[in-house]
Amino acid sequence: MMKNTASIILTSALLLSSAVTSQDQAQQRPLHCGPAPQDFPVIPNAETATTKQVVEARKNILAYSQKIDVYFTCMEQRTQYIKAYMSKDQLSRYENDMTDLNNKLRDAQIEMNRVIRALRSRR
Repeated sequence: MMKNTASIILTSALLLSSAVTSQDQAQQRPLHCGPAPQDFPVIPNAETATTKQVVEARKNILAYSQKIDVYFTCMEQRTQYIKAYMSKDQLSRYENDMTDLNNKLRDAQIEMNRVIRALRSRR
């Protein structure tokens, strides 16, 4: 009886220990963010765009911006886990990629504002 009780206690302790270890490892595992959003919105021609096209493009720009924000947040969290293991070259490329993506989004937002102003000036 004592041998069975000790065996049960040991088994329970091992199971509990492995469950805690698995949970800790899951919390420490780097996030997988996937590729950056690829569905870049089309911005209509400022000189010929209709109100409907501009409204749709603006909606698409806002949706894309939200996807990029989620991606940036994920990548920032992921980088905190793996930064210590990245070479200077890898870190530099990562920072350049994030800057390029941010600049592309900013340029699209600026262009969208230009299209909106052009539409308003034609009224």
